Amino acid sequence: MTSPNTRRGRILRGSVAPLLASFFFVACSGGTEGPVGTTSEAVSSSDPGLFQTGLTRATWHQACGVGSRSEFDDGIGCRPGPLDLCPLFDSEFIGVDGGAACAHVTTDTCPDRVDTWDISIVLNFAISVSGDCRFGQWAPPLLTASDVATYLNDLLAFTLQFFGCPEEPGTTGPLTFGLIPAALAGDRFTTADLDALSDAYFAAVQQALADNGSPPLTNEQAFLVQSKLHRLARRVPNTAVSPQFNFSTCAADAGAPAPVPFADDVTCF
Repeated sequence: MTSPNTRRGRILRGSVAPLLASFFFVACSGGTEGPVGTTSEAVSSSDPGLFQTGLTRATWHQACGVGSRSEFDDGIGCRPGPLDLCPLFDSEFIGVDGGAACAHVTTDTCPDRVDTWDISIVLNFAISVSGDCRFGQWAPPLLTASDVATYLNDLLAFTLQFFGCPEEPGTTGPLTFGLIPAALAGDRFTTADLDALSDAYFAAVQQALADNGSPPLTNEQAFLVQSKLHRLARRVPNTAVSPQFNFSTCAADAGAPAPVPFADDVTCF
């Protein structure tokens, strides 16, 4: 079986944007180089770039990722645990069952999750957010090319962890709201910002399943995913309860209305 590190190297070099080397994916190195390998079919060849950084299928910049810097407010209840959906995604996208040894962790001997369902979810989410004026300021100079690279790599790690099979070693720590770019970890987000990110991520999961020709999540599974995202969002420190979007470039009357804030509860599941 091909090592996940080898597979990750291939997908990092062949995708729409610089899914670059964080400490838990591939070794860091400096400089720039052209694309290697094939491109992901999850992205249109006309994709203009990600987060307006000029990063496209044709270019990528190597840099060190630092992992998710999304903190956790220990003063708000307990820490929600991950889901248990990795075997489902393995079955739908890869057609294999990794067995008990891979049900709750991703190792070199587990199914190829990174360049199948993991990358599909992440790219669908990234493309959605990059075209959303509510996050229009997520562009230079606020986010650099390296910031975007780190963010995408962190999203790959978060997706494995969120659905219950974190890579080992690397992403087996506490589950946090991993949809915030590390470069913006010190910024104050609003409930509207976090809810919009949660909704976009859930939509990306459903889109990945649809693109694969798989059935959507059941009502129960969908509820668990959405609830988990919103509970994690409510545990991001210093969040402002507001219908405003802090990074918006939308016209005053544009953009979807902010959803009703999720109840601040302490339920962990």
